[in-house]
Amino acid sequence: MQEPESMSGLRTKLAELKSRRRTLQDQINKATTESKYSESELGRLAGDLERKEKLFGEKQERLEKYNVTIETAEIALQKLKETAARLTGILSEELEAVKGVKSGA
Repeated sequence: MQEPESMSGLRTKLAELKSRRRTLQDQINKATTESKYSESELGRLAGDLERKEKLFGEKQERLEKYNVTIETAEIALQKLKETAARLTGILSEELEAVKGVKSGA
């Protein structure tokens, strides 16, 4: 009679172990699925970050070009102001000369 009890105990223990194995396998499968999802999500985020860094670099290059253009425009504006001042001086002198000729005539 003892042997059947031990066989019964072994069968119970075997059933418990099989149940535990299924539970562990389910947990492993779930973790693997979540891990793959996380990896794919991380891959997507890394791709997004890479694209945004590229766009930022392109925008920074454009900004640098605009800064150069603005500096060039400021230099040109300064030269125009200087030229306008010289021309105003020349015209003032010419106007004074014309006034002098008219008053002398």
